[in-house]
Amino acid sequence: MTTTARLEILVIAGCPHTDPAYALAAQTVASLGLGEQPVIRVVNSADEAARLRFRGSPSFHLDGSDLFDGPSVWSLSCRLYPGSDGSLRGLPTEAELSRVLKARW
Repeated sequence: MTTTARLEILVIAGCPHTDPAYALAAQTVASLGLGEQPVIRVVNSADEAARLRFRGSPSFHLDGSDLFDGPSVWSLSCRLYPGSDGSLRGLPTEAELSRVLKARW
């Protein structure tokens, strides 16, 4: 694993999941011993959303790539993550984030 990767949490202004997403990412990075703190990035326009391939708030990007699969729809909207029970949530679980970080860091 390299420590030069950059984990960004892309959000829209006023997203209620910004702080919980940051806490989740910081805890997951720390528990994996990756050494880098995540960075919050606010997406402000539809053009910026398209350029960043932003699937909604919050999105977890590692070196510019979204860590989670989803539709290729770029928008300034909320994002929902599917649970294993078929429910939709505003954040992935720590186990889900840990799994994708381990695979791609």
